[in-house]
Parts: sequence; structure tokens; C-alpha cells
Amino acid sequence: MEKSHHELYYAAAIANAEDCKKLLLPLTDANETTRLPFLEDRARTLEATMQITQPPADTMTSWTGLAFRIWRLRGRMQSRGMAMILADDPWTAQDDKSMLPNL
Repeated sequence: MEKSHHELYYAAAIANAEDCKKLLLPLTDANETTRLPFLEDRARTLEATMQITQPPADTMTSWTGLAFRIWRLRGRMQSRGMAMILADDPWTAQDDKSMLPNL
């Protein structure tokens, strides 16, 4: 069965966040990696790692809900990354500062 581009995007966005947070990528069948329940579990793990309030356990899972959660995760990662650049903290991507004007 062919995956929609949304499923692949969500899986890629979560995998990117897991890598940035140095989390182990889950070992599973390739067909499982884009299923909504599997992606929800991975998003919950990331939210716990990043101390983001998770939705109530009885909240129905949906692709729209997952999109919002990924948006929150990426926003938190970008804001923390930018704060590290501006504070001149040692960081592996410190050379990104050279690409930003007027810093």
C-alpha cells in the first residue's frame, strides 16, 4: 500500500526530532513506522523528553492532532536552538550563527 506524503512527512519529522535529541530510533517493521498509533507513541516519548505537556490520555488520536504535536515539538526545538546560538553556548551547530545576520 502506498503511503501518503503526510504520513511520510510526519514520520520524517519525528525521526529528525528523535535524532536531534539523541534518542534511539525504534526498531520495527518498515510498514509500521508511518501508522498513526506508532507515531503517536514516538511523539509522546519526545514530549516527555522535552518536558512538553502531553494531551490527556483519553484524547482521540488523529492526523490533525499529530500535526499540532509535531508543530509544538519543532517550535520548542527551534526556540531552544536559537537561544543557544544567541548565548554563545558551546554547541555543535555554532557555525550556524555565521549564517544569521547582525548577531
